[in-house]
Amino acid sequence: MRSKRETFLKASVGGVALAMAVSCSVLFGDADASIANGVKEFLGWPIDALTAAFDVGGGGATFKRFLDWTFGPALAEAAGLITFTAAVAFLYYPPGRRGVDFMWPSAPDVLDNNLDFDSLRDIREDAGGTPFLERSEELRTLRLFAGANKHGGPIFMSVTGQEGIGKTRLGLEWLRYLKKQGWDVGRLEVQVSALDIRRAKFRRRTAILIDEPNRIVGFWELLDALLAKPQGICILLSDQFVSKRPDDLSPSAIQRIDKALWGALRLEKLTETSLSILAPHLSSRALREADGRPLYALLGENPRGELARRAAKRVRLAAEHGAERILLIAALAAPISHQQNRAFGGPRVAAKTLQHLFEGEDRTTLKQQLPVLAPEMFADEIVLQIAVEEVEVDLRALVEVAILVNPAAVERRLGSLWTRRVLSEEAAEVRRSLQAVLDANQAERVSNLHQEAERLCKSIRRFREDEDGPREFDDLRRDMTRLNELAAMRPFDPAIRLHAIESAARTIQCYAEAGRFAELEHWANLLIARSEDTFFQDDLIARRAEANVAGVAVTSYGAAGRFDDLERWGTHLIALAENPIIRNDFAIRHAAAIAAVNSLFAYRATERVDDIERWDGRLAKIAEDVSFENNLEMKRLEAAGALNAMEAYGTAGRFADLERRATFLTALAESPYLRSDPEIRRIEAKAAVNAIEAYGRAQRFADLEQWAMRHTALIDELVFLRNDIDIRWTEANVALSALTHYGKARCFGDVERWAARLIALTEDAQFRHDPLIGFVKAKGASNALSLYGDVGRFVDLERWGTILIALFEEPAFNHDFTIRQMEAEAAVNALSDYGKAGRFEDMERWGARLIALINDPAFHDASEIWLQMVKGAYAAQTWYGLSRRLEDMERWGARLISATSVHLLRTNHLGRLKEAESAANAIYFYKTAGRVDCNEINIWRERLSSISRNFPEVGAIQEVAARHGLGYVNQSLVSWPHGNIVGR
Repeated sequence: MRSKRETFLKASVGGVALAMAVSCSVLFGDADASIANGVKEFLGWPIDALTAAFDVGGGGATFKRFLDWTFGPALAEAAGLITFTAAVAFLYYPPGRRGVDFMWPSAPDVLDNNLDFDSLRDIREDAGGTPFLERSEELRTLRLFAGANKHGGPIFMSVTGQEGIGKTRLGLEWLRYLKKQGWDVGRLEVQVSALDIRRAKFRRRTAILIDEPNRIVGFWELLDALLAKPQGICILLSDQFVSKRPDDLSPSAIQRIDKALWGALRLEKLTETSLSILAPHLSSRALREADGRPLYALLGENPRGELARRAAKRVRLAAEHGAERILLIAALAAPISHQQNRAFGGPRVAAKTLQHLFEGEDRTTLKQQLPVLAPEMFADEIVLQIAVEEVEVDLRALVEVAILVNPAAVERRLGSLWTRRVLSEEAAEVRRSLQAVLDANQAERVSNLHQEAERLCKSIRRFREDEDGPREFDDLRRDMTRLNELAAMRPFDPAIRLHAIESAARTIQCYAEAGRFAELEHWANLLIARSEDTFFQDDLIARRAEANVAGVAVTSYGAAGRFDDLERWGTHLIALAENPIIRNDFAIRHAAAIAAVNSLFAYRATERVDDIERWDGRLAKIAEDVSFENNLEMKRLEAAGALNAMEAYGTAGRFADLERRATFLTALAESPYLRSDPEIRRIEAKAAVNAIEAYGRAQRFADLEQWAMRHTALIDELVFLRNDIDIRWTEANVALSALTHYGKARCFGDVERWAARLIALTEDAQFRHDPLIGFVKAKGASNALSLYGDVGRFVDLERWGTILIALFEEPAFNHDFTIRQMEAEAAVNALSDYGKAGRFEDMERWGARLIALINDPAFHDASEIWLQMVKGAYAAQTWYGLSRRLEDMERWGARLISATSVHLLRTNHLGRLKEAESAANAIYFYKTAGRVDCNEINIWRERLSSISRNFPEVGAIQEVAARHGLGYVNQSLVSWPHGNIVGR
């Protein structure tokens, strides 16, 4: 807003200019008499009146001499003074002021450019002077926002966050920065209209802060008026949430608003360290309770108590001046203009009284409007204290006035009141009464809120279901934040509550799948806090959602190996399942059982026996409830838990416990009503595979054979599952596991026995072309080839190689990436074994198979197959180098370099490590051959140096390079004399 002082100074400058022009004209002109007569004529009756007055008083002669002097020798000065006075009077007031604005424009008068503004000054004694902390990144974002419309029209963005987190302070710091850059800056005046904005002149790039726009009546019309300006204007909206643009605006307004939207920035909580800088004497308890919000740190050890005390003081002051009604209107509906208040029959009060009630507000502002009472809790306290204690106040009538004036602000005030958990019975009744009045008067608004909640829920559901589409988590967060705010505003509303619970569960699932654990924790904790609210405590849907969310957290943390977090959420879930009020609810117990099964799965390879036993026991306790005795789903979970526990015990070498859980699983599967359940019998078959694997690793072959017989007997018994692919897959895996472990023990007779069983199964016409069975056959043949190669039994190696190659050439598997990758691994093993034995022709034959595989167009983008090519080339180069066949070594070295240069492996650390080791080996082989100064050894040095230079962060590469003095540190000290021939 332009100050009166600025207007007067500009008018004075214009007046001085005109006065000087007139004075000079008189002083250097020829018509002094005519000018004097003209001035006298212009002044006319005032001079006549003064002359008569002086004559009556006896000073007529003196006054006449003064007039003669003024219109004689001092005529130039007199004409200038008169001109100055008239000009200033004309230019100070409209319409003359519009001319000044045109010739000498000011900052727009719709802005308040007072940047020392503090929205909390009237309740905070220590306002001002607090440091600005931890917001450098956010301020940088706002600066980028300001630079985004350098050559364009207006744009706007939102900054959101919890109350007291520093949104307004951030906005003011942004304005201060831009003011130093020559911008016009300020806060939008609350009382302005869209017409005022359209008439306002913007002289240069302008930055505008609009604080709490959701409270402003007609805000979207004001925003549209700003966006219609042609100048570069940056508008920052500061509020707790981003409000949805209404659909009832004109098409042109909707287009302008949607086009100008730049984005949104949400402020996170400050750290306790920063809060302690703001409030150094605050206790650690108070710092924690401040919850990252600087406002609550500045309010001292007991912010709620302090705000209640100051609210009581304000209410007493209002009572002393008979102004309780106007204070209540301000607490409910501000900011509102006095004109709006009077138009709807609101109470009136003198400006002097307002100055007592709103300490710190300037008189000009108070003449125009009732300002906002901040923070929310302070205004809440005023509403409750007046409503409960001042019996003479007609509460309903005042609330109806407030609703007519500013329904959005009243709705927000009630939303804040509903977040208060601890209220007296009287205050709680007042809250219910206020809400009833609002809903009765704003039925359409309530309906709109329900529609908004439903729309947000559908948007979140689409995000959850659209796994293949672009996933913008900012959109998910914005929608869920708004829905959570609606639920907080109306916790008593079952429709909104249901949407919020369902959407929170979906949101948490999305973040869990993306591995975004910070967001998972944020929303899960919010849901749990909501579930503990009075309105949710007995809501079974909320408790079920809480159980599902805890289960998701357990599963996600288990998959990520974050076992402390798994246990934290697991403890919460088990406590929920054991809650006496809801312990018989199947959905909650089911969620706990799934979490137990997934926990055992997460622990199965960790050898953390105590954790395994704890979750094993928890699952048993969950399932033992008599109400679930014949529940098929629960029994399947018990079976899956036993399967995971068996694998975990087998990994830990706890075979007695393995057998104990196996006995339980067998007894469960043999139950009369479960014998024919395919799912449980499949689990039983998989458990046998796991047992065979565990006993094979321990080389307890008698137990392995015993379990193999049990598996065979199971298949023979399960006639109804004989053709089930999952069951036959377990049979193939039994043979694969036995073959592999007998081979490691060098029991090749048993290898062949189990291999024959595997081949016989895979030759069955029904399963011959199944990819799962084909994979197991390929794995078995590859393992046999490797085992025979290790002991130099090359005839057997070739026999199994022939079986493997025949499988690869079948049309069903020819383009199966997983199986052909196994071909590459087998070729590398054969190549290495033949090289070790010095059988280079056979090594070249298997190398040719590897080269043919990478040249197949179907596998050009198969990075794993290319990596096998690197390993094979490295092995061939090594064996040729050890045999002093340096030309062949160079040939395979070139193939290795060619493989690591493809786009798939350029930044692959394992591939580059093999290249570094290849270079180091080549340097060694040339040295041992006495070719220390040859060109080839220098080329390999350059390559090793270059790899070291491009991968300083890979410790293994640096270790290899350092052996030849080519590590990153060594070479950087001597300015990299070997150049850089390897691109990263």
